[in-house]
Amino acid sequence: MKIAIFILCLFEVGCSMAQSATPSKSKYDPESAKIANMRRIGYLFLRDSLRPSDDEITFACMDSILSTHKGTRDYFFPVFEKIAMHADGALAEVIGSYALTYVKKYPQEFSARYSCCRKDEPCCQKLIRLATILGEETMMDNYKTKAYNELINDLTLNYKNWRKERVLSLLMRTVDATRKNWKD
Repeated sequence: MKIAIFILCLFEVGCSMAQSATPSKSKYDPESAKIANMRRIGYLFLRDSLRPSDDEITFACMDSILSTHKGTRDYFFPVFEKIAMHADGALAEVIGSYALTYVKKYPQEFSARYSCCRKDEPCCQKLIRLATILGEETMMDNYKTKAYNELINDLTLNYKNWRKERVLSLLMRTVDATRKNWKD
C-alpha cells in the first residue's frame, strides 16, 4: 500500500513539474514544483507513509527548509526532522549540510523551533540530535577549524546576541562536545 501511495505521489509530482511554466534552476529546486503537491509529500513523510531515500522528492522537501518563504520553512522543518531521524547511507551524509546552512541563515528561527526544550524531553532530544549532526558536519570538512569558525561568524552576523540565548548556547555546547569527542 505504501509503495502504491509513493508511486502515485511520484507521478503527481512528476506531472506538476512537467507543467511548470518556469524552468528549474537546479535539479532539486523546490520552487519549481507546486507547493501543494510538495506539502502532500511532506505530510506522507510526517505520517511515516513515505520513507526518506536518496531521491529527488526527499531532496526537494529538504531544500524547502532553505526557502525564502517562512511559511514554507515552517511547514517543512518538521518534515526535515523526520527525514533526519530516518536517514541512512548517502542521505545521512547530506543532512548535516542542510542543518548547517539552515542554522547559519536562520539562527533566531532555529532557536524559536526548540524553545520548548527543557531538560530531557523529545524537543531537547531533537535539538541535541541536530547539534550532534552539526558538530559532525564541521568535523567532516577538510578545513575543520574554518568550517567551525564560519558557523560562529554566521551565527554572530545573523543574530548578534546568540550566545545569551539558551537554545543556541545548548546547540553550540553540544557541537563543541561532538567536536571534542570526534575520532578521525
